[in-house]
Amino acid sequence: MVNHKFYNSIFFCITLFVLFIIFRNSMFPISQSYLQSGIVLSALNHFFSNRIVLSQLVVRKLAHFTEYFFFGLLLTITLRTFHKMLQGVFFLELFLSLAVPMVDETIQIFYQGRTSNVIDVWIDFSGCIAGMGLCYLIHALFRLFVNHH
Repeated sequence: MVNHKFYNSIFFCITLFVLFIIFRNSMFPISQSYLQSGIVLSALNHFFSNRIVLSQLVVRKLAHFTEYFFFGLLLTITLRTFHKMLQGVFFLELFLSLAVPMVDETIQIFYQGRTSNVIDVWIDFSGCIAGMGLCYLIHALFRLFVNHH
């Protein structure tokens, strides 16, 4: 027997944890933020063996997209575990996918050397939408597969 309350709680906690990480990353001073992205930049450029050379700007924007991709994916799964009707939570997902990046960028205003950037809000929102889209696509393909077999 599947314990739905257990799964609801697990996905809710994971989603909150990812949200905590996102907000925590925004609280680092700019020097520490650049140091972190510099480490990732070095690792990625090493991985690509300098066939593709990434810049710090590209890595930082990819980080925005990636962390919000996972947030959007987890948000969709979490809301679906609480509310089985997909359409019933879609607008809540969209609202949170835009509200959270706006809060995130606002947090940055209060930390040394950080600023708020509307472009980052759009990148974050796009990451959320991509994560949501993947979740919806998997759900649709699963339903299609199950209905045909």
